[in-house]
Amino acid sequence: MEDVKGKQSKKEFVSSLYEEHYKRLVLYCMGKLQDVDHRGELAELCAQATIEKAMKAHSTLRKHPNLIGWLYKTAQHQTSNELAKARRRAKRLSYSLDAEGSPEAVEPDDPIEEYADRQADQELICELYSKLNSKQKEILSDRFNEELSYERISEKRGIPIGTAKSIISRIVQLGKRIKKRMDDGNS
Repeated sequence: MEDVKGKQSKKEFVSSLYEEHYKRLVLYCMGKLQDVDHRGELAELCAQATIEKAMKAHSTLRKHPNLIGWLYKTAQHQTSNELAKARRRAKRLSYSLDAEGSPEAVEPDDPIEEYADRQADQELICELYSKLNSKQKEILSDRFNEELSYERISEKRGIPIGTAKSIISRIVQLGKRIKKRMDDGNS
């Protein structure tokens, strides 16, 4: 079963993940997809996608300090992505059906879509914030919460303007990478 180095092969690793966690992942995903038609099928797809991601990242996951947490966080991202896709499909379909016969029925600012976007934004911000050190968090707060200029941040923190701009730029780039990963469903 195990190779000479005492490590499981990729196939054995993924098989053990599947056997131990697949059914629980499906149930977890079903809980997240409560108000969705065909939630059983979608939950299975999300759980399968989670196991596929684990298979692709097996070399790093073997040493991951919280493998089960990684699995459930990935499953959470998968369900969020599927919910967003389902909402977009339903919205496009309803707008396409309503647009010609009853243009007044078309609602461009859909509150459900806005809620889903806010939820995704909150997840993004939480993840971004967890990856920042205290200095970066302070500068981010100065820039976006207090709306300070780079010059004021520079004065307040006792750093050069270029450093303040560089830190904000790196935080924005990190946020973009996290958002892309979340949109792609990677964890």
